[in-house]
Amino acid sequence: MLRRCVPLHNDHLYLTDSGTESDDLLNVQRSNRGIYMGKQRCKINRNNMIDGEGKGKAKAKAKAKAFKAKSETTKKKFLIMSKFLEKACNNTEMMMMTATKAEKYQQLMKHIPIPTSASIGTVTEISFISWQGLANSIKQRHEQPLHYLTHKLLREWDESRIGSNDENKALEDIIDPAKAEATIWVVEQFHRQFSSPQHLTKLWLSDPLHQDFVDSII
Repeated sequence: MLRRCVPLHNDHLYLTDSGTESDDLLNVQRSNRGIYMGKQRCKINRNNMIDGEGKGKAKAKAKAKAFKAKSETTKKKFLIMSKFLEKACNNTEMMMMTATKAEKYQQLMKHIPIPTSASIGTVTEISFISWQGLANSIKQRHEQPLHYLTHKLLREWDESRIGSNDENKALEDIIDPAKAEATIWVVEQFHRQFSSPQHLTKLWLSDPLHQDFVDSII
């Protein structure tokens, strides 16, 4: 007797649900993959946040360092400017004092009369070996100061002889003492009458030892 073949029910044990199992497995794999990728994204995002924070701190630190350097530079510039202004004020004060002194000096020298031609060169027995030596002898004999510019010029005349053949030869053996004295008084008269206080100020500011050539005015 033949049995009638009846299709198995869906819940029969022999019925393989391969399609359903495959779909479930695929869904699990996809789900697991999504979880894994989600973790990776979180990890990456976290690393990016850490890197961003590190870069932000480094950037802030660099800005602070640059600001400090700029502040130090500004401070140095301020100190330099302060010293410059202080020096400029001191120079201005020194210039004003020197200008006042030069003007007073020139006015006093201008009113000192030049010795008469009769008294110049009357004594020929003046021993001198240089122009500056002759100037000292003239001051003592006439009891008069000589102008700063006269002293300066006579010093240049003496220095111009250095290295010449007659460097060690006495000046009195080269030039007549009376003529040499008359020459000095001509130069002295010009300096007393026509020298500019501004010119004296300029020379004195550039010559720290100018006082050595400024005679006391009698």
